[in-house]
Amino acid sequence: MSSGRESNDIPTTQKETTDVEMDSTASKTSGNAGKVGWFSTKNLIILGIAAISSLAVVGLILYFTLPTSSESAPKFEALVGGNFSTTPGPRHEMTPSGIKVTSSELKMATQPRVTPSGTEVTTSEPKTSTESSTSEEPFTEDPNEPPKLIFAQALFRHGARAPDKEYPPEVAKYFPRGRGQLTDRGFNTSYQMGLFLRKRYVETGFLNSNMNSEEMKWFSRDLDRVLSTASTVGAAMFRNPKQKYTSVAIQTEKDSNNLLLNFPIPCKVKTDYRNKTCPDLLRDNSKEDKYTTALKCLGPFPPVFNKFNVTDSDMYINMVRNGVPVPQEVRDNYAEISKEFMKVRDYLNGLYNREYIQVKFGVLVDKMLKDMDTAWKLYKRKIPRRKFRVYSTQDWLMSGILSAFGVHEHIMAHGPQEEPNYNTLILVELWKKNGKPYVKFLYKPEEETQSDHKLMDLTGVVPGCDGKKKCSLRMFENCCNSTRTTIEGLFKLCFPKGKYFDYEDDNVDDEEDINEGSGDEEEDDEDDEDENDKEDDNDKEEEDDDDDDE
Repeated sequence: MSSGRESNDIPTTQKETTDVEMDSTASKTSGNAGKVGWFSTKNLIILGIAAISSLAVVGLILYFTLPTSSESAPKFEALVGGNFSTTPGPRHEMTPSGIKVTSSELKMATQPRVTPSGTEVTTSEPKTSTESSTSEEPFTEDPNEPPKLIFAQALFRHGARAPDKEYPPEVAKYFPRGRGQLTDRGFNTSYQMGLFLRKRYVETGFLNSNMNSEEMKWFSRDLDRVLSTASTVGAAMFRNPKQKYTSVAIQTEKDSNNLLLNFPIPCKVKTDYRNKTCPDLLRDNSKEDKYTTALKCLGPFPPVFNKFNVTDSDMYINMVRNGVPVPQEVRDNYAEISKEFMKVRDYLNGLYNREYIQVKFGVLVDKMLKDMDTAWKLYKRKIPRRKFRVYSTQDWLMSGILSAFGVHEHIMAHGPQEEPNYNTLILVELWKKNGKPYVKFLYKPEEETQSDHKLMDLTGVVPGCDGKKKCSLRMFENCCNSTRTTIEGLFKLCFPKGKYFDYEDDNVDDEEDINEGSGDEEEDDEDDEDENDKEDDNDKEEEDDDDDDE
């Protein structure tokens, strides 16, 4: 049986001896390793790496603590990619659109500034931090999206009113609120216009139906009929079945400070123009003589005013428009009376001279154009912005703005030859399509306004728009370079000598015309008397006030 075992089988006694011998050998080997292990190849490599690491640490410390003469050492956080600064950075806020902007940027973009005249002017371009400007992505749009309204401006004339001058006692019952005040017709048609604007801007979702004041701004000249019209239009736009009455906030200014909706300063441009075209006008002392003299300067004296006193034209026009009975002879000659009276009004309003238009209406034109540009820039950056601006005003300013934008003659050629009617409306809208801005210039010449009223599209008539129904913002902004001006530019044109009083005594007409077109004679005369100390000019100022304000 033993011969059958394989050679690697060990007897029991032999195996035990062998195990002891192996243990003894291992013990000796272990003792030797304890004596010579630090000089093994593995441990030498470890010691080398440790030494190199120590040298690297020392090198980095010296690098950070000993900068070169040409530049300072970089901050530690710059190397490790962290920001360990203890100085707080700009605080960011989230706009409703979801974009991050700094608080200072948001404030600058939405905060209007006030000029020395008290006129509010929105900052033309908000400043942004370096961070936002470098991280801002290009403005892109879906080419298939529908047109979108970005910003709108509305200018309208007040509603039907009573004559400013004394009228026959037998018609007083038609004007229960007194001279110059809105009639029932004026309130009703103004409300109609408000409903039209509601349908166009509120019901479409462009404006918040809750009348959010941050979305809009309403301006009015400081006259009862103009303020009442603005209030009535606003009440219709934001009427609420759950509320008995709603009224928009309307801003106004004293006429002597209002460079947007009035022309409260004597101006050399006006004096020079009248002196050149009608010198006799500067020597007239009564309103009747002024109208008559101006008509003679314009050409053959209109035969119709041989039958009627020209100064009664305004009274007759207001009576006819309010449906008040007038003599049959007046009704038969009404079209001629309106046409010839408009001519002399336009002349006295400066509409026949570009520079006169510039000084009288250019500040408002400039603001309208800048507001559109600002609205577009804020929209691109998704920063909250004003979306709607309203100007409640009068016929003389409506005519002036139409002239400044180069469309007045077109309107006269395609409509009645008369001053702008009650509740006429100008809409200047900024739209965008395919990511690009364009402007539409719309006009409503009628007094009454239907809910689906069709507006005259005058966009293509505006200089530079070349007959296009969609005029690019850049093209539109260049339409009125000769008829727009800043406040600083206005004073340079009116007072080239740099002193206000240089032109106060140039002629009587400038002194009496400081509040030309005010239409509120008693208050304005008192104000002008206090400011200019012209005690004996009251009658002259009252006479000149109505050149523009009818």
